[in-house]
Amino acid sequence: MDAENNSVDLTATHALRNPLKEIIPPRQNPKKPLAAGETPEAVKNATALRLKESRKAAALLKADLQELERQQLEALRKIADTHGHKFDHVEKQYKRSSLYGKKRAPNLQNALIHAKAKELNKEEDPDMQDLDPEAEEAYIQALEEKRDLKQRGARANNKAATLDATTVMARVSEEFEGLSHRVGSAAFSILARTHVNDTIVPGWTCTEGTLDFFTEVLGMPIAEVARKYELYMCARAGAARRMTAAATQKECTRLIAAGLAKMVGRNEKVEMSYANYDRDIRGKFNIQIHKSWPLGVKFTTPSGIGKASDLRALHEGLVTGECCWKKMDPEEIAELKVKLSAMKPKERQERSDKGGVRAGTRKKRPRADENSDPATSEVAQPAAKRGKRKTKAQVAATLPLTYKSRETIEDTDDEEDSGDVGRGVVEPVNASGGATQSSAGSA
Repeated sequence: MDAENNSVDLTATHALRNPLKEIIPPRQNPKKPLAAGETPEAVKNATALRLKESRKAAALLKADLQELERQQLEALRKIADTHGHKFDHVEKQYKRSSLYGKKRAPNLQNALIHAKAKELNKEEDPDMQDLDPEAEEAYIQALEEKRDLKQRGARANNKAATLDATTVMARVSEEFEGLSHRVGSAAFSILARTHVNDTIVPGWTCTEGTLDFFTEVLGMPIAEVARKYELYMCARAGAARRMTAAATQKECTRLIAAGLAKMVGRNEKVEMSYANYDRDIRGKFNIQIHKSWPLGVKFTTPSGIGKASDLRALHEGLVTGECCWKKMDPEEIAELKVKLSAMKPKERQERSDKGGVRAGTRKKRPRADENSDPATSEVAQPAAKRGKRKTKAQVAATLPLTYKSRETIEDTDDEEDSGDVGRGVVEPVNASGGATQSSAGSA
């Protein structure tokens, strides 16, 4: 574990931004112990100087070999012209090796490997024979974990990540090209960074005829699409990290509750319990989440985690699936039963106002005593009957009289014959709008 931690550089890498991901151990040469009187700084400086001289000597050797190869090609062309043969035939005859290759001379490394293989293959290991199903499952699980680490683990440094991305992109281009020739399909792929500190080389690959799609339909070349795609991914990653602490806590709580409900698979509401996690969750449903909890983050409710880095690590683990609910193994279930049998149930904390009257408590009406006098008891009195609702006319009859003027007054030449018309006489009306006889009208 220490070797894996030491292999991670201190710069911003994909591995450091994703602390939940396991790191693929890089290949490292064994370190030689320091001699007497040597210091790490002196050894480092001597190694750097020796590396510089070695690179300079390798460059000179490469230049001389290239010059020799050029001279050989010129000599072979002259020989081909002199003897009237093709250059390829002469070159093949010159570079052809013997059918019987020379055997390699034995060395100490080959001898040690041979001795170790002979020791291991001498007889069968009795511990590996007649394995029970649980042991077989454990070996298979270990192999699957190793393969999964190699396939999905994070690279230890930026150099390894860059080489991995370049190799995979070349393989994708080769596969796309071969598939296009075999079945006539069309495909394209865009490789972009997701963080500004990544050192991978962005790029794209496509089959024949695919470039016209970007210029004719999208109105821009594929290089411009790749540039905008990388800009979007980097900006999106920055926006995700700017999420507030309260929003992150709420989202983590929701993801944990959703995963719990999915694993239980029941209609009733299941609530997460951190105080009685072993008894209420693990003991009841035989599932657990604390095994995949981020390292260094306290196992508690997300609202109780105040550190921003811990919240971000927990949220990222829940989103990517690294931190998830899993079923317990039979061994874990047996250990939990023993633990629960020896553990006392945790009592709930009592209220501070226990035994007193709480604010807002509704007072109940006292019940009537069997020996009390019904005549003097208020409870024994019959409840008042609710009357019927009054009609509109009945309500209007109880209101005082009001007078409504006519909207228009007609002017005529024959005012005397018109009676009350045109004199502005008003008619009393009741609240319902109907006219009533006035004293003048009755006269």
